Amino acid sequence: MAQEIITNFPELLDVPIEGDSSFQPTGTTGFAKEFRGDVYTSRGRFGNGSAYIDISATEIKSNNFVSGSLGWRIKYNGDVEFNDGIFRGDITAATGTIGGFTITATTLTGGIIQTSASTNEGVKMTSTSLDIYGEKILFYDTGGTQRGSMIATATPNVFQISGQSGASLRLQAGAGEDIVVLDTVHPFQTDTYDLGSSALKWKDLYLSGSIISGGSGISLEAGEDLVLGNAVYISTGGLSDSKATENTTGAVAVSIYGARWGGQTFQIPTEGTVVKVELKTRTQGTPTGDMAVNIYATDGNGAPTGASLGERIEAADGPSVFGLYTFTLDTQADLDANTTYIIVFKVTTTSSGNRLEWAAENSGDSYAEGSLNYTTDSGSNWSLDTAADFVFNVFTKPRAGRLYKTDASFVDERITGFIGIAGESITAGVNGSIVAAGLVAGASGLTVGAKVYLSDTPGAVSASAGSNSKTVGLAYSATEVIINYSI
Repeated sequence: MAQEIITNFPELLDVPIEGDSSFQPTGTTGFAKEFRGDVYTSRGRFGNGSAYIDISATEIKSNNFVSGSLGWRIKYNGDVEFNDGIFRGDITAATGTIGGFTITATTLTGGIIQTSASTNEGVKMTSTSLDIYGEKILFYDTGGTQRGSMIATATPNVFQISGQSGASLRLQAGAGEDIVVLDTVHPFQTDTYDLGSSALKWKDLYLSGSIISGGSGISLEAGEDLVLGNAVYISTGGLSDSKATENTTGAVAVSIYGARWGGQTFQIPTEGTVVKVELKTRTQGTPTGDMAVNIYATDGNGAPTGASLGERIEAADGPSVFGLYTFTLDTQADLDANTTYIIVFKVTTTSSGNRLEWAAENSGDSYAEGSLNYTTDSGSNWSLDTAADFVFNVFTKPRAGRLYKTDASFVDERITGFIGIAGESITAGVNGSIVAAGLVAGASGLTVGAKVYLSDTPGAVSASAGSNSKTVGLAYSATEVIINYSI
């Protein structure tokens, strides 16, 4: 390397060395030479030993400088590279990179932004989520006035979004777009809020099902199986009873007295209230004491369980030859459809010579919905015989508050109590939607624009009146009815 030429050599003065002696020339003590003036050079080295400053025409740097790892450098074009630094003033830059973040004049990208060092505090923003650890988000306008809020309630996944006090909250999609709801929408409190107002009305409402509300529809429990289009009424529980189920086959005598009780499991096809039970019985000798009929729910083996649902107790009596004896229940039993119950018959007489007998058939299983059951120890243990059945009849009436099919062949609540048409198939014992006003499908053979009537066929509507005329609306099509009580 060519030797650098120094011109305009400065004045050299002896100066004392105090403290740091790293700049003391080798072989000198106490004093060092200090330049007083300008030094002109294209390359140089300042310092002594292993640590010094290297100067060239394009940069000044520490002698240990390695880009990206060691030392420091200041370049002629203004670029610098350091390790740590403390700045007591402002830092102004057009772009840059800090850690995993890239900064431009308008954006900050990369990494995770978190306002608190704690895991569950502050705000955390990643490329896929914005996590907010707090109870509320407040919204302000450019003037600093709060315009709304979103508050996390005590219920998980439930948020209260509020507008400014006294102002409405607007939810608006972009031009040509829709607001799409992916789950059920319901009010915060029941019977409190309106959908629309007298001044701001909704235009069209498109539904695939029924309107279920106090004004247009209702949801009630069916007392029997219903299908779409069945006309229904709500039972008051005031109709007369009728036979719901029976077994008429059997002449084998089964003794009933003391600890020997008889039982017969059964089902009814529709929900109903049991009014009375008929058993085919006869007396032997002169029974004394009381005889009792009770209805119970059953366990998995057809034995009675729980409290009595219905009961009749009276003095032991009856014909001396087999005949049907009626037990009108003092406590009537509300029973569900297609559910197994048991009739239990017992007599307090303790003598086998003065007893009652209940007729049964002991082969062939003449009653498919139940079986004979028997106990010889006052109900502690029961023996179910699935091939045998007692002779019995069960009489029920429609259960109060349940939905049943209308029937125009009667002049009672089965026609006068019409409230609407089933908007769907409903299983007995299950709540379902009933269309009380508006359009409903499920009919057949109607004449468009003509009146629609209740039929003598239970639950059916027709283009012609039944035995007793009851209009339910107008035909919108051959299969659809517009319910209208006023025509």
